[in-house]
Amino acid sequence: MIGRLKSLRKSSGYTSPDKFSYDNNLNRSQYGKYEAGSANITIGTLIGILNCFGVSLSEFFNEDYDDLNK
Repeated sequence: MIGRLKSLRKSSGYTSPDKFSYDNNLNRSQYGKYEAGSANITIGTLIGILNCFGVSLSEFFNEDYDDLNK
């Protein structure tokens, strides 16, 4: 999962996690920790973040997701 949030953010045109978290009313520090893998994320929070990207939970965890997002 580490790297997938960052990849989604960048593919959505956000070069900065700060800008993404600000635009989507997320705690900047906490979102950065989720991207870095240094904080646990609840399923509800993950679903909320994925909704910002228009990505379903099943798409996010699909093994081929990384290949599709390149």
